Amino acid sequence: MKSLGETLVSIQKLINNFDGDVAFKNTKGQYIFANEHWLNFLELKKEDVVGKTADDFMTPENTRISKKTDLEVIEKKIPIEFTQSIIMNGKPVTYRAIKWLVNFTKNEPYFICFISCLVEDEDKVFALRESVNTLFKEQ
Repeated sequence: MKSLGETLVSIQKLINNFDGDVAFKNTKGQYIFANEHWLNFLELKKEDVVGKTADDFMTPENTRISKKTDLEVIEKKIPIEFTQSIIMNGKPVTYRAIKWLVNFTKNEPYFICFISCLVEDEDKVFALRESVNTLFKEQ
C-alpha cells in the first residue's frame, strides 16, 4: 500500500509526460498542481497558478465555466466530460475534457482532477484518468 506522498510522486511523473493539460484543485477551487503543458499554454509559471483560483488568472467566461463544472462534479459525485471551444490567451482552442473527484478516503474528496487535450487526441484523456485512478486505488 502506497502513502499519499508516494502516490502523488507517481502521479506527477505520469502527468508531466502527458501531452495535454492536467490540473488538480481542492474543493475550494484552489489549484494544487498544474502540469508543464498547461502552464506553457497559459503562458504562466507554477507560482502564478498553485494556491490561486480561476478568478486570479482566467477570463471571466473561463472562470464561470470552471466553477460551474467543479460544482457539478462535487454535487453529482460522478465524472463529467465535455467538449469546449474557448479563447485562452487570445488563442482559439477546442478541447475534450474530463473532471472528476479523486478520493483519498472513501467518503471525503481529496481533489478535483481536470484533464484535457485537443479533441483529436481525446482517447489520451480517458487513458490518463484510468492511470490516475489506479494509482489512488493502490494505496
